[in-house]
Amino acid sequence: HSFPTRRSSDLIGNFAGLPSITLPISFENNLPFGANLTGRAFQESALFKVASVIEDNTGLKNLSVERVK
Repeated sequence: HSFPTRRSSDLIGNFAGLPSITLPISFENNLPFGANLTGRAFQESALFKVASVIEDNTGLKNLSVERVK
């Protein structure tokens, strides 16, 4: 399974011109649950670094439906 690329939580950042990324956190009732991070304008690289650090230090990088079931 893959995570949707567009969520309503991304829209605020998109309308304001701010970069945002949604990280998968877990599954609830076999549905993905995520956290949305929004960065400063034109600071996409900093946002990617923060997301990468979170993934690397929480084990989220390998999250899958099979692991959660």
